[in-house]
Amino acid sequence: MNEDLGHCTDDQTPHLAPGEAVAPHQAGAEGHGPDNPWRLALESSGEGMWDWNVLTGEQTHSRQWKEMLGFAVDEIGPGYHEFVTRVHPDDLPGVLAAAQACHDGQASSYAVDLRMRCKDGSWKWILSRGRVVGRDEHGKPLRMVGTHTDISQRMRSEAALHDLNQKLQDETSRLQATLASISQGILVVDASGHIDTYNLRVCELLDVPQSFFALRPTLRELGNLQRNRGDFGAGMSLVDSYARDYVAGAGRGAVPERYLRLTPAGRTLEVKTQVLPQGGLVRTIADVTDHIQAEAARRRLDVLLDATQSIAHVGGWEVDFVRDTLFWTAGVYRILETTPQDYAPTRATALRFFTPESLAAVAKFGRDATDQPAMHQMELEMITAKGRHIWVSTRAITTIVDGRAVKRVAVLQDITERKQAETALHELNARLTENARLLETTLASISQGIFMIDADGRVGTFNPRVCELLDL
Repeated sequence: MNEDLGHCTDDQTPHLAPGEAVAPHQAGAEGHGPDNPWRLALESSGEGMWDWNVLTGEQTHSRQWKEMLGFAVDEIGPGYHEFVTRVHPDDLPGVLAAAQACHDGQASSYAVDLRMRCKDGSWKWILSRGRVVGRDEHGKPLRMVGTHTDISQRMRSEAALHDLNQKLQDETSRLQATLASISQGILVVDASGHIDTYNLRVCELLDVPQSFFALRPTLRELGNLQRNRGDFGAGMSLVDSYARDYVAGAGRGAVPERYLRLTPAGRTLEVKTQVLPQGGLVRTIADVTDHIQAEAARRRLDVLLDATQSIAHVGGWEVDFVRDTLFWTAGVYRILETTPQDYAPTRATALRFFTPESLAAVAKFGRDATDQPAMHQMELEMITAKGRHIWVSTRAITTIVDGRAVKRVAVLQDITERKQAETALHELNARLTENARLLETTLASISQGIFMIDADGRVGTFNPRVCELLDL
């Protein structure tokens, strides 16, 4: 930038009305006084005015210009340095470049957002605008006039929107990472029926390409695709009977919370659905083929497992309170990640597999049969021999003799994956609810009217301010 931009004096320069040019020999001519109607109109709207004699470096500032920075009229003198020395160092290069572009005729006007230091030392965002109103016969600028506008509120609103957008992006990234790490397939359907979120696992389980889900199809369109290619069998024969009407209707009607269906390849899929309060739903799809086959195999266990076959068919144990013995089936060894060669269970040592909270829950069903049911069920957190925390569902039948428990037969089922899926689903619902609340709160606090249009051209989210501004 040339030396004219850096040179300044404290002599006062008369003002020009906006749009008024000066002849080459009139760079210091008499300007317009405080009663100028243009000046009065701008001042009444909160705009501060400045008048810069580029030839001499002199610059004057209106009352509003000074008060905007917290100064009294007599606390800032006339001079370009009164402006340039108060500009934030990070903003100064852009300010000088914009002014130079205007001087050189590369831009018809000058406008830049900048921060200026106030009297109390704080920084205020200012929109500085101006234009050259006089040049000499060589095109060299003689004079510029312009305005300052306080845009602090606008910048705060933009910063708040930026922070909110960043938080939403972060939440989306965390959600995608969570979805990618879950063994179940997950579909999130919005209130309009469109599949809004999915993971790659659901593409694998349903044998549907990712490109299909990328188009945000409706749940009905997905159902039609599967039905047309025979995924559900003739007459929906591959679907649990109580869910056939729902599946045949491509998602219409009452939504079953859970059902099983076979794939044409013979795999068994478990479909669970949770309807969201605000509309839409979250659906999990799991390949439970191995689980189903394991249950069938457990039905062929010997007489020792007869007591557990009617309960869970996973793994069983038997406690003899009279002889103080404990017996485990192979299923329990497998769940607790140990073997009969490595560990011989006893009532005393088996306690190490329970967390303190689970021990407290088990203690209620001690040997004393007073006020306790003959059959009970609990979900407990346990620690395997390898130190891994798991969740189990235990169901037990207690034999009571003369008011005392003499024997207990129980089954243990590993429900860790189910617990993990439930936790992930709960966290997903919580994030969606919190994001919606945060977005609604932020939008309500913004002075500008804001509305968002989705890919279908529909107005989705808006704040009360836009209704006021559009008189809707």
